Amino acid sequence: MIAHYLQFYCVLSKDQRKTVFTEAKIDSARLGFVVIVYGTCPPGYAAKGLRYAWATAPCEFKQCAVYSQENGLPGPPFLWNAPELE
Repeated sequence: MIAHYLQFYCVLSKDQRKTVFTEAKIDSARLGFVVIVYGTCPPGYAAKGLRYAWATAPCEFKQCAVYSQENGLPGPPFLWNAPELE
């Protein structure tokens, strides 16, 4: 399943100034969490973060990838940076 508005932040391994955003794919979803397929960055790039709904109007009405079970509203935008691995 394709998760629209959910994107990986990819950094070129040889030159970290070169970055791209690619669409992330959801493997499965359950109440409270989603499992995202790793590896959607172009060759030579590594995923360094994830963002969701990072636009002025990220999705059409009732077509967002994440919704609150509490009130039915779309999930808020977020940005997550992966920790540096040693």
